[in-house]
Amino acid sequence: MVESWINVSTNPITGTDHKKSGFWNKVALPYNRYALDRVAKRSVKICNARWNQAAPLVSKWCGSVGKAYRTNPSGANKDTIMQLTHKHFEHKVEKTFDLMH
Repeated sequence: MVESWINVSTNPITGTDHKKSGFWNKVALPYNRYALDRVAKRSVKICNARWNQAAPLVSKWCGSVGKAYRTNPSGANKDTIMQLTHKHFEHKVEKTFDLMH
Protein backbone atom coordinates (compact mmCIF):
# COMPACT_ATOMS: atom_id res chain seq x y z
CA MET A 1 0.00 0.00 0.00
CA VAL A 2 2.73 2.46 0.96
CA GLU A 3 4.68 1.74 -2.21
CA SER A 4 1.58 2.33 -4.36
CA TRP A 5 0.86 5.56 -2.48
CA ILE A 6 4.44 6.79 -2.99
CA ASN A 7 4.46 5.89 -6.69
CA VAL A 8 1.23 7.80 -7.33
CA SER A 9 2.17 10.73 -5.08
CA THR A 10 5.56 11.31 -6.63
CA ASN A 11 4.71 10.66 -10.29
CA PRO A 12 6.11 13.71 -12.14
CA ILE A 13 3.87 13.14 -15.17
CA THR A 14 0.53 13.29 -13.36
CA GLY A 15 1.74 15.68 -10.67
CA THR A 16 -0.20 16.36 -7.51
CA ASP A 17 -3.41 17.63 -9.08
CA HIS A 18 -5.68 14.66 -8.31
CA LYS A 19 -9.22 14.45 -7.09
CA LYS A 20 -9.54 12.21 -4.05
CA SER A 21 -11.34 9.39 -5.89
CA GLY A 22 -8.93 9.49 -8.84
CA PHE A 23 -5.91 9.43 -6.56
CA TRP A 24 -7.11 6.44 -4.54
CA ASN A 25 -8.16 4.60 -7.73
CA LYS A 26 -4.56 4.95 -8.91
CA VAL A 27 -3.29 3.63 -5.55
CA ALA A 28 -5.73 0.71 -5.33
CA LEU A 29 -5.15 -0.55 -8.88
CA PRO A 30 -1.44 -1.51 -8.55
CA TYR A 31 -1.94 -2.57 -4.93
CA ASN A 32 -4.60 -5.08 -5.95
CA ARG A 33 -2.71 -6.14 -9.08
CA TYR A 34 0.44 -7.11 -7.16
CA ALA A 35 -1.15 -8.28 -3.88
CA LEU A 36 -0.42 -11.84 -2.87
CA ASP A 37 -3.10 -14.40 -3.65
CA ARG A 38 -3.96 -14.89 0.02
CA VAL A 39 -4.48 -11.14 0.54
CA ALA A 40 -8.00 -9.81 -0.01
CA LYS A 41 -8.44 -7.19 -2.70
CA ARG A 42 -9.10 -3.71 -1.32
CA SER A 43 -11.56 -1.17 -2.62
CA VAL A 44 -10.67 2.48 -3.06
CA LYS A 45 -12.50 3.33 0.16
CA ILE A 46 -10.69 0.60 2.12
CA CYS A 47 -7.29 1.70 0.76
CA ASN A 48 -7.97 5.26 1.87
CA ALA A 49 -9.12 4.13 5.32
CA ARG A 50 -6.11 1.84 5.77
CA TRP A 51 -3.73 4.62 4.77
CA ASN A 52 -5.38 6.98 7.26
CA GLN A 53 -4.62 4.42 9.99
CA ALA A 54 -1.04 3.80 8.88
CA ALA A 55 0.02 7.36 7.99
CA PRO A 56 0.75 8.59 11.54
CA LEU A 57 2.98 5.58 12.25
CA VAL A 58 4.70 5.86 8.87
CA SER A 59 5.39 9.54 9.59
CA LYS A 60 6.93 8.70 12.96
CA TRP A 61 8.95 5.92 11.33
CA CYS A 62 10.32 8.39 8.76
CA GLY A 63 11.33 10.70 11.60
CA SER A 64 13.13 7.81 13.29
CA VAL A 65 14.98 6.98 10.07
CA GLY A 66 16.11 10.60 9.79
CA LYS A 67 17.27 10.62 13.39
CA ALA A 68 19.23 7.40 12.88
CA TYR A 69 21.00 8.89 9.85
CA ARG A 70 21.72 12.16 11.67
CA THR A 71 23.50 10.32 14.49
CA ASN A 72 25.87 9.11 11.74
CA PRO A 73 27.68 6.45 13.76
CA SER A 74 31.15 5.66 12.50
CA GLY A 75 31.23 2.58 10.29
CA ALA A 76 27.42 2.32 10.14
CA ASN A 77 25.86 0.34 7.33
CA LYS A 78 22.18 -0.06 6.37
CA ASP A 79 21.64 -2.82 8.93
CA THR A 80 23.05 -0.64 11.72
CA ILE A 81 20.88 2.28 10.63
CA MET A 82 17.79 0.02 10.63
CA GLN A 83 18.62 -1.19 14.15
CA LEU A 84 18.99 2.41 15.32
CA THR A 85 15.75 3.34 13.58
CA HIS A 86 13.88 0.55 15.37
CA LYS A 87 15.33 1.69 18.72
CA HIS A 88 14.38 5.34 18.10
CA PHE A 89 10.88 4.37 17.01
CA GLU A 90 10.29 2.07 19.99
CA HIS A 91 11.52 4.77 22.35
CA LYS A 92 9.27 7.42 20.76
CA VAL A 93 6.10 5.37 20.26
CA GLU A 94 6.62 2.68 22.93
CA LYS A 95 5.84 -0.16 20.53
CA THR A 96 7.48 -1.87 17.60
CA PHE A 97 6.94 -0.77 14.01
CA ASP A 98 4.79 -3.55 12.55
CA LEU A 99 4.19 -2.21 9.05
CA MET A 100 7.44 -3.51 7.53
CA HIS A 101 6.89 -5.92 4.61
